[in-house]
Amino acid sequence: NAVIATHPKGDYFVTTCEKGVLKLWHVESGTGVQLRGHTRRAGHVVFSPLGEMLCSCSSDHTLRLWNTEGGECLLTLEGHEDKVICAEFDARGRNICSIAADGQVRLWRVMDGRCTKTLKKGLLESQVSCCCMSVIGPEQKSVVVCGCVDGNIVIIDVERKAKVVTLAGHEKAIKQLRFHPLKKELLCSSSSDGTLRLWDVAAGECAQVVDGEFGELSAFTFLPATGHLLLACCQHCAPAPRESAMQKITRSTLMFLASGSGSAKLQGAG
Repeated sequence: NAVIATHPKGDYFVTTCEKGVLKLWHVESGTGVQLRGHTRRAGHVVFSPLGEMLCSCSSDHTLRLWNTEGGECLLTLEGHEDKVICAEFDARGRNICSIAADGQVRLWRVMDGRCTKTLKKGLLESQVSCCCMSVIGPEQKSVVVCGCVDGNIVIIDVERKAKVVTLAGHEKAIKQLRFHPLKKELLCSSSSDGTLRLWDVAAGECAQVVDGEFGELSAFTFLPATGHLLLACCQHCAPAPRESAMQKITRSTLMFLASGSGSAKLQGAG
């Protein structure tokens, strides 16, 4: 079994189980409940921002919403014509974006499971590996961000149903995407190329690059209250190399940007 999602407060986590079945574990009690409903493999799960529900994506072309406390299936979201690769809640937990293997993007209303938007398949030139959504700019534009296996990040305007910009820089598949909780136009991405990048989405520019001086980057998250960036790294038990002056500048610039105090257009010492 593999852990594929953790609760935002650390109270629960989800593991894969037998075909189409997930298991929701309560950390404090050590007990778990099976989530049954999918007829084929469910390979991606995400919790809502407050953690009261979770969404699972499956090769059976559906998504399911589950109650975290009891594990009951609340809604089944149907409409995709291919396996659903990933999904993500918006910041308020009111909507979900999902992307299937055929490149189709759908937006769903959590309240009743209704599909509110369907974006054409031709917007994405490469298979998607992860996604997120946000509202950016003074006009509060809703966007879906797609991380692709070719290393590109595609920004899609939901209302126009059109591609806004492609952020290029990573050399391998995108593993994770997340917007800064306080600085809404600052996007963070991690890639299989071992780097993490901060992007100014409004400008379509890379603001900073972390190229692995902390070790191999495996995951990241933002602390919601302060906006500081927390990195999970692996140094393979080897002694950490001595930090150079340039690396110190890069690290301090990154922390400055991630804290929400600095401009995302600063180039620093990347």
